[in-house]
Amino acid sequence: MTSSSDLSLKGSNIDTKEEKNNQEENLDVEQVKKTLETKKEKLQQTKKIKKNLKQLKERKFEQIDSEFEKLILQLQKKQKLFKKNIARVYQKKFTLLEQKEKTLKKHINILKSIEEKKKETEGSNVEKGKEKEKEEKKEKGKRKEKRKKEEKKEKVKEKGKTKEKEIKKEKKDKNGERRSKTKKKKSFNQQYQDILNSKNKNVNLTEELQIGFEIKGKKELVDCVQKLSLERKSQKGNGSKIQFKKKQVNFGEFGKFDRYGFLIDKNIQQKEYEEQKKKEIDTIPKWLELIKQWDHSSQFNRKKLKKMMKISIPDCVRGAIWERLLQTSSQSTKKKNHKLYSSLLEKNHPDENQIYLDINRTFNLHQNYREGSEQLKLFELMKRWCNCRPDIGYVQGMSYIGATLLLYLDEQTAFWGLITIMKKYNLEKYYNNEFYLVRLRNYQFTELLKNHQPKLSSHFAKFSIQPVTYSMKWYLTLYSGIFDFNFTIRIWDFFFLEGDNFLLKMALSIMIYFENEILKFDFENFYLFFNDLKNQKIDYEQLLKICLSLKLKKKKLDQLEQEFKNGEK
Repeated sequence: MTSSSDLSLKGSNIDTKEEKNNQEENLDVEQVKKTLETKKEKLQQTKKIKKNLKQLKERKFEQIDSEFEKLILQLQKKQKLFKKNIARVYQKKFTLLEQKEKTLKKHINILKSIEEKKKETEGSNVEKGKEKEKEEKKEKGKRKEKRKKEEKKEKVKEKGKTKEKEIKKEKKDKNGERRSKTKKKKSFNQQYQDILNSKNKNVNLTEELQIGFEIKGKKELVDCVQKLSLERKSQKGNGSKIQFKKKQVNFGEFGKFDRYGFLIDKNIQQKEYEEQKKKEIDTIPKWLELIKQWDHSSQFNRKKLKKMMKISIPDCVRGAIWERLLQTSSQSTKKKNHKLYSSLLEKNHPDENQIYLDINRTFNLHQNYREGSEQLKLFELMKRWCNCRPDIGYVQGMSYIGATLLLYLDEQTAFWGLITIMKKYNLEKYYNNEFYLVRLRNYQFTELLKNHQPKLSSHFAKFSIQPVTYSMKWYLTLYSGIFDFNFTIRIWDFFFLEGDNFLLKMALSIMIYFENEILKFDFENFYLFFNDLKNQKIDYEQLLKICLSLKLKKKKLDQLEQEFKNGEK
């Protein structure tokens, strides 16, 4: 019994175990199923996520592509605009360069035409001179033949006609009374001929001789002028060993020349000339008093002198004033340096040929410098200067300065005056090899013009007009030959009083005076206009007022000079 029961129990236990195992297996299967289902769900989710990511990527790529295309289009547009702008800029530059080339060609053509005209005029003048020489030789030959014939006739007449000689003697006796009457007139005229023909040109009384000295109050004036001329005669140097005959003054010819000795220009207004002459004549006594005070005190009232100079220095006293301003009137210094002065002419200089050529072109319209001894004096003055300062030598333009000095001073005084002008007034820096002071003045001129006249400055920049084209001659000749001589010597008066800054002031005042005309000119017309200033209608009194009203501060000029030096470095 026990065995069957035990077996049943064992069978039941086994069944229970199997059931448990089956249940466990079922549970495992379900779990596996669940895990599989979860994995499937996750896979599906991942797939969806991947799809979404792909879609997002595609969308983003599409956006990026569209934006990139837009950027490319924008860049292409900008490139096109940039190319257009560059093309415009280069077109402008090329047009400007072409314009500059055209203007330069015009300038070159103008200069060539001017040089050709000069050559033609010089050639015509040379041909005329040769023709004149031939005519003069022919006339001299004819005169000699006439003289020979007359001498033969006189010899024949003298042998058989003694009675005619007696008749002539009687006539001479009768004419003796007339001659005695005319002696006084001749002596009077000879005094003034000596004054006019003297080496010193301080005294120039051609107009007073035309008027006559019967007017009251003139006699004392004439005595003072004679004293001045005699003083200058005593101060003359021997000069060169060669002596030239003085030309006789023909008072009938003075109608052809003005009071300075130049041929009368029809364009000069006679009314202004006469008014200026009257003003000068009225002020002569005051100037003579000023000279006396100056000589006694060895000083002068600068304000009073400038005030009187605004009216003008009378021509008969100008030389005396220049001597005192240049401090060349002392006889002791002349005696000390007389040996040096005389020795300077003995040496030869390589610039003599150039001096000779320039002298023939200097003041051709002046009666003294057309031919004869005055040209030789000018030649000797320039030669002495070259031997005194061989480091500078002769430069074109110096002949005008020497010629103007010789019109008012004797040879020795003119030489020492030239030396003081070069040193005291810094004119030697205008003439050195690099023309330093000319370049400095041009720089100062352009900068000051920007402040005083900005319209003119921009106009000059537009047409590339440089100061060198017109100012070189102004500075190197001290405006000689640029204006009427009546105004040029007034510039010299103030130049001796104020110094070389006055030359810069005058250049600025010329631009201010002609501003309206200049703004209408291009380079060609500007050059032609300023190359012929002498024949323009100019109110010289107004121009001088503008110049005297300008005030150039020394600090400003020094600052500009420093800028110029730094720029050259």
